[in-house]
Amino acid sequence: MLTLMTLFGLMIVGAICVAALVMAMVVFKVAIHAIFWPFKLLLLPFILMAVVIKVVLVITLLTVIAAVLIPIAIVVLMFAAPFILFGALT
Repeated sequence: MLTLMTLFGLMIVGAICVAALVMAMVVFKVAIHAIFWPFKLLLLPFILMAVVIKVVLVITLLTVIAAVLIPIAIVVLMFAAPFILFGALT
């Protein structure tokens, strides 16, 4: 019986230690978030500028690609159209 009581006591001590560790981790996480919150607010405009520049560059790149590929497609279709029509008629 003493063995079971000792085991139960050790389990309760272990559960309390785990709960204390979890609480300490939560407090540490909240403290870190509270410390870095001003830095996040200071960096937000720079992150926004980086995202806007990235979006503008992607749109510009896609526009340039389309501006190059559309005339090439037109020229290819001009030369390929007679063969396509001939293939469709036979």
